[in-house]
Amino acid sequence: MFIQIFAIDKEIFSGEADSLTLPAYDGQITVLNNHLPIISLLKAGKIIIKKNNKVEKEVDVYKEGFAEVNFNKIIVLVE
Repeated sequence: MFIQIFAIDKEIFSGEADSLTLPAYDGQITVLNNHLPIISLLKAGKIIIKKNNKVEKEVDVYKEGFAEVNFNKIIVLVE
């Protein structure tokens, strides 16, 4: 699946991954390939991107943001 993560002033990550874990208000969400479409508010915490069962990147979310999952394309906006 293709993931893009943006802060206000820059792109933090853009690329393919196998899973994405997000700090949602109702708890952590892990998104895998072919996940149903959702939009979720994010709280402070860690975004974890995994590829080939290894952590590819970790992103600290200091404030809030949101994520849009549209099957195999995910866009995340964070502060």
